[in-house]
Amino acid sequence: MKIFGREESIAFDKEAIELLGIERLMESAGKAVAEFYSNTIGEDSLCVVVGKGNNGADGICAARYLQTWGYDVSLLLVGNGNDNVRKQLSLANFNIVDNIV
Repeated sequence: MKIFGREESIAFDKEAIELLGIERLMESAGKAVAEFYSNTIGEDSLCVVVGKGNNGADGICAARYLQTWGYDVSLLLVGNGNDNVRKQLSLANFNIVDNIV
């Protein structure tokens, strides 16, 4: 297995964003987190705490998947202004999330 250094990781991320788009990457990460939770922890109710950055957007996607799959999800956005998260997510995704907050 190859281990990437910092510079290689940054270049890899940049290329992935250019090829696939940030929304698609966030959806993939969010779904992976939701599947991990569902397969390993699986408690019926949970609170997803997210910040305002790109990882926060991944968390919002994960919360949306879990809610869709029948989990009782609370979502807590922390930090001053979550404009970055709102910009990164499509309006349709954010409207769905509004229903689970």
